[in-house]
Amino acid sequence: MSDAYGVPTASAPSGYRRHFTYDANGLPTQVSGDAFAQADGSTIAPTQSFTYDADGDLVAYKKGVGSSDWQLQYDALHQPLVVTDPDGVANYTCYQPDGQWT
Repeated sequence: MSDAYGVPTASAPSGYRRHFTYDANGLPTQVSGDAFAQADGSTIAPTQSFTYDADGDLVAYKKGVGSSDWQLQYDALHQPLVVTDPDGVANYTCYQPDGQWT
């Protein structure tokens, strides 16, 4: 399914539907799936959320309800410098003068 601009709002591969929500800039802010039963009888509805800064860079990503965020930091050229996982472990990327990462 798509909105009036052709942007996907839901998909149904193999009968499983995902629902997409976008911000005013057309960036995805949430992807959620249909709820399904677990082996223990509980039900989960997978949800991912995305947060952006004013420049449209992804600054936070959450893998599910109640989970902690992944955090991202960028340089002035919008290249990712630091990605911090939910446990607080930071991964750093260094760039050469030509913009290639090392």
